[in-house]
Amino acid sequence: MKKFWAYLLLLILIIISLSACRPKDTPAEEEPVGPKIIGAQIIANAGDAKVKLDWLMVPDTETYNIYYIEGTDSKPSSTEMKAGSKFTISSGMTEVSALSDLPLTQTNGVVAGLVSAPLTVTNLKNGTKYWFAFSAVNADAESALSTIISATPSDSPPPATPQNVRANAGNEKVTVTWNPVADATSYNLYCTWTTGTDYGSGSITIPGQASNSKVVDSIYWSAGTGEGTTTGLTNEKVYIFYLTAVNATAVEGNPSFMVYAVPSENPPPAAPVLETPAVVGSNVTLTWNVVTATPAVTSYNVYVGTAKGVTKGTGVPSSVSVITNPMTTTATLSTGKYYFVVTAVNANGKESAESNEMSALVP
Repeated sequence: MKKFWAYLLLLILIIISLSACRPKDTPAEEEPVGPKIIGAQIIANAGDAKVKLDWLMVPDTETYNIYYIEGTDSKPSSTEMKAGSKFTISSGMTEVSALSDLPLTQTNGVVAGLVSAPLTVTNLKNGTKYWFAFSAVNADAESALSTIISATPSDSPPPATPQNVRANAGNEKVTVTWNPVADATSYNLYCTWTTGTDYGSGSITIPGQASNSKVVDSIYWSAGTGEGTTTGLTNEKVYIFYLTAVNATAVEGNPSFMVYAVPSENPPPAAPVLETPAVVGSNVTLTWNVVTATPAVTSYNVYVGTAKGVTKGTGVPSSVSVITNPMTTTATLSTGKYYFVVTAVNANGKESAESNEMSALVP
């Protein structure tokens, strides 16, 4: 129940953020505006003396700052999180030690200058709680902080958070897919929805399985409208899903990023499955399966970003017509690391959920 209310609050913050993005009269002089990340999520996966942090790409962002506080039992405020000193690491680093000089002395503070998730913070103390948040930075300003989340390193850490969670809408159903978690014996799939003052919260326990997918056509609602009943999904209603992994000792890991889907009598196609990109010089070739749907798929959208966590809303899109089986497309890119997802679009113009994300490093 605590997870539900936390995620419901997060959803409300996201809605407020979207409302704040509506055009307003431009004042004579404006303060510099940083990227907007109100309600943005961060995942902190505890390990043995380390924590791996993950977050989604934020539009209009050049770098990210990671804030952390050590050893506080109660959740700190945004002001407390920002009270530390900063140091900058090179853009190519994926790991930093929180308790050593890299390159300047610091205790509680900030890892600044990151260009993408993930980041692994090492040399931490097992059994000590750490709090993390991130902000996005562009040439104008730094954003507000993301949600603040804790992690406690341990020599017996909980299972990792499922990656590449996707929700594919169907007719009165949603198919949720994800990458397998190595030590998971089961998964908990949580679902929420809100309509005005009404809401629903339910969950499904999924045994560990090779396919790592679940067709959700009914849910037992543990809270809200319909509490204590099992009902099917309703077309044209927005359902929000997130997933956790559970290990053999019944320890549950952190929630995944939230995804949503809207069931419909005429749903969009299923999401493609993207293979590992092939890189030859500055050319990156992407390959994915042909998606069969009614009405037929007429094109695919390829979204590219320079930070992990590309979505339809944040990546730079390009359209690819249906030509070959399997589908391939090649782009010439400058030096750097790129992240890709692909969607399928049918003859009615409906677009699928994002494929799994893949990355490529162009030398």
